[in-house]
Amino acid sequence: MMDIENKILNIVANQFSVGKRTICIYSKFEGIDKNFDELDAVEILMEVENEFNLSIDDKEADKWVTVFDIYNYVVAQLEILPYISRFELIDFEE
Repeated sequence: MMDIENKILNIVANQFSVGKRTICIYSKFEGIDKNFDELDAVEILMEVENEFNLSIDDKEADKWVTVFDIYNYVVAQLEILPYISRFELIDFEE
């Protein structure tokens, strides 16, 4: 799942011409670039579609405010289950 996160961070960093280390998964697009506009959103959408071989409805993409929003969408579309820690599998009532 880190691979997905890194790919999305790379897409966003490239779109805004910033270093990947200057943004994080919780960064808001308008916080990265005060001039964020619809063209930026469309370009990010197209890159995400290409990278993950997805077809994304514009109405869904309009809901994206943060990098994490993209991440959640991609993970849901790829039907990847979150990692379950070994501690969640222990029955502590025994």
